[in-house]
Amino acid sequence: MFFLCIPAICFLFRSIVPPTKLLAGILAWIGSFLVFSTLLFLADPFEEKVPTGLHPIHWFGKDIPYVLPFCYLFRLSGGGCFWFTLVGFVLLGAAYLLTGHILARLSGIQLRRLFTRGIRIQWYIVAGTYAVTFTFSVINTFQYHRAVQELEAFFGRAMTGTEVEKLYYGGETPEPDYWKKLKAASDRYDEEHKKHISFDDDSCYLHPDAILPLKLYERHRNAFFASLKEACLDELLASPLPPYQRDYSNNYIAGITSHDLYLCDSLAMVEESRCRYAIDDGDFNAAAKSLGIVDTLMDYLYKAPFELGEVYLRKTAMRRNNMLARIISSHLETPREWLEEQAVLLLRWEETMMRPEKEKNLVFCEAVAGLNMLHCLAESDFGSMESWNPETEACLKYSSIRFFFPQAWWLAAKSAKDYARAMKASRLDQLPKETTGSVFVDMIASNLGSMIKARKHFIASSRVLRSLLMAELHKRQTGVYPDTLEELPPDPFTDKPLQYRKGDCKVIRYHCKWLKHWEADDTSGTGEDNDETSKVRGYWTSEPQEETVEAVQIWSVGPNGIDDGGLNKKAEYGSGQKSTDDIRFIIPIR
Repeated sequence: MFFLCIPAICFLFRSIVPPTKLLAGILAWIGSFLVFSTLLFLADPFEEKVPTGLHPIHWFGKDIPYVLPFCYLFRLSGGGCFWFTLVGFVLLGAAYLLTGHILARLSGIQLRRLFTRGIRIQWYIVAGTYAVTFTFSVINTFQYHRAVQELEAFFGRAMTGTEVEKLYYGGETPEPDYWKKLKAASDRYDEEHKKHISFDDDSCYLHPDAILPLKLYERHRNAFFASLKEACLDELLASPLPPYQRDYSNNYIAGITSHDLYLCDSLAMVEESRCRYAIDDGDFNAAAKSLGIVDTLMDYLYKAPFELGEVYLRKTAMRRNNMLARIISSHLETPREWLEEQAVLLLRWEETMMRPEKEKNLVFCEAVAGLNMLHCLAESDFGSMESWNPETEACLKYSSIRFFFPQAWWLAAKSAKDYARAMKASRLDQLPKETTGSVFVDMIASNLGSMIKARKHFIASSRVLRSLLMAELHKRQTGVYPDTLEELPPDPFTDKPLQYRKGDCKVIRYHCKWLKHWEADDTSGTGEDNDETSKVRGYWTSEPQEETVEAVQIWSVGPNGIDDGGLNKKAEYGSGQKSTDDIRFIIPIR
């Protein structure tokens, strides 16, 4: 109906303006609007079109009727995008001139008289802005490539995904079949576990050491071992893990999935549960076996490049420390040689995390990933024509239209130049600490800089645990825990010795409790407060209770640098209390 009205309107004004000229002007304006609105809907690579298998891709523009047809019709990848954009500018110019002709005819003056000084000044500004931004785009592109060359000389490697691939594989051959089997085994575990444990039950494990009612504990225990038997994970984790198959040489490194990292994290959680049940049974061998499997996972995670690999390595290492601390504090009959070996392993992992080559390789990989993403924005394609699908991939080729929008080209090239210069560092603490004025650099540098504090947290945990092993070995030799412990390692947050105390120790224990929904009451027929069969009307929650026990405790003051006596507790919102973040392990004195 709308398009049928257009020629009618044109003929309505035929006594004033020729219908063909008015119709051409209207269609030119509509055509230019369709072109640039389509480009606008496609020009958001960060939010929704990053090619990754972690989440489905959703386009804001795919529900608009003309966007996807234009993508297919004009092949908006490669050169097709260039010609599509060129047509848009031609239509825009034609619409502008046709509108000028119409206005000149209506006013009865010549067309050139419409272009007064004010109009000419505006066009001079547009032309000058284009010339300036285009010039700076070219200059920053040359500077960007020069900065990349300097970065390659600094690292002694080409800034390419192929070099990242060499670092990751280290001469080993990927085994995709192994990872398929491991993923299938993990899925079997999850499926079996869901048959026995509901979502409400899982909420009670927000705190791994929560004290559960006996019936709930038995159900979780039975579900765990039934799931473990179904999964058959032990035989797959009996030897070192081979490399996961990744293609770092593709066009968009940031879009590579990391399913192996998530899988390792899930497997570490399984081993933590196995260790907890083994301790309850007094089975040292089973607990030690779980710790050994976590060591295998950590050895694999150590090889993973990029920041995400180290995040999961630290997460798994902290899980391992908690498992070891649980074994020590449980007073299991552990061989002295095994305790000494664990002290050596803790020191080894602490030194491994701080290896200069590991840190330099991490900065290198992050530099490659960041430059790769900026290069895709400034000069490259997000995908190939053969595999292109507008509903699943982002394949708008920005290099073909950067001459039309030099401002965006300038921004991408300048960000790449600034990023290449900022990443010329061999350690994380050499990255920019103050804002640089480049949003991309500040975002990445601050994110990588936060890893320094995270590393300190792990180092503090390991040193506290090593010191606790010293106290336990002293007790094995003398029969009592020492009143004081000499030569404690330094706290990484203060560089002063860690804190040691023997005697009263405040601890926070979490007790699992069945909590009814607000509409439930005692006469509703759903059961008593602790009746876990009333899942429809309630859920499990963990409530903290502060207790005092006789124990040996060693702690770090934590990231805030304030000694809270070893407590680590997040204050409830609105309570007026301050959160504490000390890092502590204890051994209760029996």
